[in-house]
Amino acid sequence: MPLANNKGFDNANPGILTPSSAILPNTPAKPILFKRCYSSARLMVMRGPSISEAARRLLKGKDCSIEVPFNYYSSAMDIALLINEELPQMLNEPEIKHSPVENLIRIFSKEELIVYFGNVEPDISVCWIPIIEDDFEIAWDDFRQVINDLLIAGYPGCVDCAGPAATEPWDELLHRSNF
Repeated sequence: MPLANNKGFDNANPGILTPSSAILPNTPAKPILFKRCYSSARLMVMRGPSISEAARRLLKGKDCSIEVPFNYYSSAMDIALLINEELPQMLNEPEIKHSPVENLIRIFSKEELIVYFGNVEPDISVCWIPIIEDDFEIAWDDFRQVINDLLIAGYPGCVDCAGPAATEPWDELLHRSNF
């Protein structure tokens, strides 16, 4: 939801306080970046369904690969091994690749992008996990936990074990409108 511009918030760049909003004298002329904790917490709640959809897409996908930053490679390998152990019917666990970009994770199925963790909105056919400020690790940990929970419940071979959202068609446009 855009913030009102009458208090110096820039709707195009909601994390920037503009000089026109200066209440105190001698305010710098350049925009000041500030941390909006309430937005980060709200985003974490709002992206929960997207993280669940991303996990389901990975577990149902064929010939998947996960492209992760170097420092997430080990935990991504753990996910691949867990999938291999829990889903022996899957002929190949996801291939793990290094991402050339920090704070960006991409998941492909048959070389088609199906999940994107990052701060740039991808095509509407891609399940987007938006990242702001320093919450990349939180989003990754949430994703790993959802994968673990789904596998323990028996997904994707179970009936209704992933909750009602798993049986309904995913509406990416609707979920993006919540961000």
